[in-house]
Amino acid sequence: MHSFLLECKLSENRIVPILESFTCPCGLGKLIAMREDLVLRDATAKLFKTAGDSLIRQLLEGVRFIHRNLVAHLDIKPDNIVIGANNQLRIIDFSVSVRVPLLESRIKGYQGTKGWVAPEVEGNPDAGYQPIRADLWSTGRVIRHLAKHLPARHSEIESLTDRLQDPEPQQRPLLSTINLDTLFRRPFLYPENPPLKAKRKLGVNAQRNKEVKRTCVPPRRSMRHGTATF
Repeated sequence: MHSFLLECKLSENRIVPILESFTCPCGLGKLIAMREDLVLRDATAKLFKTAGDSLIRQLLEGVRFIHRNLVAHLDIKPDNIVIGANNQLRIIDFSVSVRVPLLESRIKGYQGTKGWVAPEVEGNPDAGYQPIRADLWSTGRVIRHLAKHLPARHSEIESLTDRLQDPEPQQRPLLSTINLDTLFRRPFLYPENPPLKAKRKLGVNAQRNKEVKRTCVPPRRSMRHGTATF
């Protein structure tokens, strides 16, 4: 796994490259030191509003990259995603990750964080599961977390999230099969109906305009008996 991380030097990979590593005396393996970046968990509403769709795409690109290299992260969650300069997203903390011989390879043992792991890992990890497919569920979980903070909705993103979090692992689509250019071609959609407050405001303006129009109608005069009618 460490050798794989040494290869991650290109920014397009969405992976934080190793800056320093050392072996823990407790035997937990090698840790990775990283630059000071914003953790996704601490992201502000302003960031979601201006770069939310971009962050979702970058996350999908990063997970797709590691899966192409037959690596399963196994702990994808907001705490393990950081955002650097120009809103560049990076995936960090590969301490429990595994590299498998095949996409459909299986492993045993609980890995990850409660609430962010796939149901087959949470339910019975000793029965064995496919780590790549488990990663897909966690990715969908993070996307759902991102999407709920966005000011608008994207029906295709919502559909992909549902598919990634399918209870049946084999039904989750591999990210290599997803065309991201097509997925992000359509803009995010805002609610069709305006807020109730806006409706009331428009109604008041319309009523005022009607009153102004009525008062501006010139008087109609009648020559009968020398009177004028209004």
